Amino acid sequence: MFEGLLTTIQAWGADAWTFGVGVLLVVVSLGMLYRLFQAGVALSFGNGQVVAWAVVGLFGLALLLLAGFDVIPALIAKIPTPEPPFPHP
Repeated sequence: MFEGLLTTIQAWGADAWTFGVGVLLVVVSLGMLYRLFQAGVALSFGNGQVVAWAVVGLFGLALLLLAGFDVIPALIAKIPTPEPPFPHP
C-alpha cells in the first residue's frame, strides 16, 4: 500500500544526501583553498604564527571532511529502524 510512497521518499532522501555531500565538498574545498592562500601569503611575509593558524585550519577542515564521510554515516547506520505497526501480507 505504501510501497510507492516509500520508494519516492527514499529517492528524495538519496538525492538530498547527494546534494549535502556535494555542498560539503564544495565548502571544504573552498575553505582549504583559502587556508592554503593564507599560509602562502603569510609565509612570504615571514609571519609564522599565521602560517601555523592556516595549517591548523587545514587539518580542522580535513577532520570535518572525514567526519562527514565516515563518522556521520556510521552513526546513522546504528539507528534501529522501527517495525511497521501492521503486519505486511
